[in-house]
Amino acid sequence: MDTYKRLFPNLETGNCYISNLIIDKEYQMILHLGKSLKGMKPPLATLKNVNGKKTDLIYALGGKLIVSDKLKLFLEESKDASYFEFIEIQFENAKMNPYYMLNILELVDAFDWEKSIYELFDELGPKGNKVIRNLIKMEIDTSKTNHRILFNLLHFEGQNIVTINLYHQMVRSGITGLLIDPLVGHK
Repeated sequence: MDTYKRLFPNLETGNCYISNLIIDKEYQMILHLGKSLKGMKPPLATLKNVNGKKTDLIYALGGKLIVSDKLKLFLEESKDASYFEFIEIQFENAKMNPYYMLNILELVDAFDWEKSIYELFDELGPKGNKVIRNLIKMEIDTSKTNHRILFNLLHFEGQNIVTINLYHQMVRSGITGLLIDPLVGHK
């Protein structure tokens, strides 16, 4: 059984990073919904520390995963390739090798409501759904992941979930800029 972690870009002193990412307004409403962004204008990015180290997963404010050609090719060869969509980034202030905004398709409804520990708001959300006020411990229901190796959860915008096995494969392949953290409430 795979262990799940949260995946983030690792921003270290000396690394190049994106300080501003402008997304096509027509697509902003569906940006974190796991839907296709085909037809979207390329995002426009502003780089900071332009002469710094360029990693394969580059930090960008706003939580989107921005990947290099190397990481794009790695993901395109993975078993989850059909769930990934890549939109090339345009840089307004620097010449860069291609980077892509990774759009993970089809949100996964694998939050384990029975085993997780949380507090809810008294009122339901706008779609009649439960709304978590305080998440103390997050558990993933592995029977609902469809064996996905990198996914976003339905009820948690910006939570990029990765299997520990995929993370180790990326590290062994020389992918840089990766940071994983335990799920909320885990060590």
